[in-house]
Amino acid sequence: MKVLLCADIRSVHTQRWLKALSENKIETGCFSLNSTLNKDLNIKYYEIKQKIFCNKAGYLLALPYLKEALKDFKPDILHAHYASGYGTLAALSEFHPFILSVWGSDIFSFPHKSILHRLLLTYNLKSADKILATSKVMANETKKYIDKEVYITPFGIDTSKFKPTKKKGLFGKKWPIIGCFKRLDRIYGQDYLIEAFNFFKNQGFQNSLLILAGEGPDRIFFEKKIKSLQLEKNVIFTGDIKPSNLPEVHNECDLEVYLSRHESFGVAVLEAGACGKPVIVSDVEGLPEIVVNEKTGFIVPKNDWLSAAKAMLKIISLPKLYNYMSKNARKRVIKEYEWNISIKKMLEIYRTTINSDV
Repeated sequence: MKVLLCADIRSVHTQRWLKALSENKIETGCFSLNSTLNKDLNIKYYEIKQKIFCNKAGYLLALPYLKEALKDFKPDILHAHYASGYGTLAALSEFHPFILSVWGSDIFSFPHKSILHRLLLTYNLKSADKILATSKVMANETKKYIDKEVYITPFGIDTSKFKPTKKKGLFGKKWPIIGCFKRLDRIYGQDYLIEAFNFFKNQGFQNSLLILAGEGPDRIFFEKKIKSLQLEKNVIFTGDIKPSNLPEVHNECDLEVYLSRHESFGVAVLEAGACGKPVIVSDVEGLPEIVVNEKTGFIVPKNDWLSAAKAMLKIISLPKLYNYMSKNARKRVIKEYEWNISIKKMLEIYRTTINSDV
C-alpha cells in the first residue's frame, strides 16, 4: 500500500502519522508547502523548489507540483490533513481515492469567515471519499456541512513512552507544580490559568510553581500579566519542548490545567493522563470527551478561573482524591487512546477505502 499525505511537515502530529505508517510497512510520502523535513522519517518527501507561501495563493500555485508528485509517487490513497488549505489543494487535484482529515479551526472557524469560505469547505468535503475527525464534537460539527459518515481517528498516545516516572527535579524543589503544555495564545486560556494559579498560590501554596510550556504570539502579554501579579518567581516559561523530552517534563508536574476558550481536541491532556496526572479542563468542544469529571480530573465552566482554582485546591489538598484520579487517568488513556489502537483504525480505513468502489 502506498499513501501520500498532503500536510504540513512541520506539525508534530503530521510527523507522528508519517512515522507510524512507515513503521507499519506502508510506503509513505508527504507533499508539503514547507521544506523542513525530519531526517528520521523514512518517507518520500516532495519539496517545492521555488518559494511558495502557505496562503490562499500559495496553495493554488502548488497544485501543479502536487500533480507531479502524484504522477511520480503513484499512491493508492491521497490523504490531506486540514480541511481548508491542504484539503483544497487535494480536492483540486481530482485524485481519488481522497481522504480528508479535519483538525479543528478548519471546521470550527474557517467556514464562519464568509460565505465563500463556507462554500469552499463544503466543496472540499464533498470531494473527499472519506472524512476523518479526531473527536466526536469535531465530527458533529463537520456533519453540519456534509451528509457523509465521519470516522473518528483520535491522536493516540504511546503509553510506553508517556508513563508515570519519578521526578528528576528539573525545576527545583517547588511543590506543587502545575503544568500547561499549549501554544502561548489566549485562545488556550493561559491568562485564566495565571489568575487561577495566583489564587491557588495565595491559599497556602507559596512554594508552588506554574510551568507554561510552548511558544506563541501572546507570550509578552502573559509575561506582563505575571509581572502585574508579582508571580515572576513562581512561573517558568520553558519555550518549545522537543517531543522526546515531553514525557520527562510532564512527569515533573503534579497537576495540569487547560482552560481553553476553544479546543477541538487535547493531545497534551492525553499525554498528562498517560503520565498519571489529574487534569482540569474547561467545558469547551472536545475537552469534555477526554476528561471524565470527578474521575480523571475536573471539568469547569469556560472563562471561569475561580472554579478552576477551587478545583486545583481540591485535588492537591486531598491525597486520596489525587491518587484516585491519577490511576483512572492513565487507565482511560490506555483503554481509549492508546497510539497503536489509533494506528489500527487508520490502517483499516485505508484498507476499506482501497477495496471499495470510489
